[in-house]
Amino acid sequence: GYPLSSGGKADAGAVARAARGLLSAGTKIVVVSLGAEGAVFANAERAIRAYGIPIRALSTVGAGDSQVASLCLSLERGASFEGLVAPAIAAGTAAAATEGSEAFDPSLLPGYEAAVRFEDLA
Repeated sequence: GYPLSSGGKADAGAVARAARGLLSAGTKIVVVSLGAEGAVFANAERAIRAYGIPIRALSTVGAGDSQVASLCLSLERGASFEGLVAPAIAAGTAAAATEGSEAFDPSLLPGYEAAVRFEDLA
């Protein structure tokens, strides 16, 4: 196993190293949710650490599912690897900002996408 946190916070570098292990086994893209802290996206060429958008979460029900759905839609539409990041983080954030298990308001997405910050991991 890999220790993926330090002091209660996700260790994005450790997550990226674990993701590279999955990539070496033949997986093309790995995305590891860090919950409110964001996510790590990795492929054979690059690892990206995306930061969570500070919000008042009303419910986390469906947040991961929304992130995965966004990834699938972006891949289907031919998005670049980097182009997967902002929509996925935005979708998870919009779901968390929505009370209960209701579908989120799609008009939230552009604002959240614009707020996404990310950086390359070594």
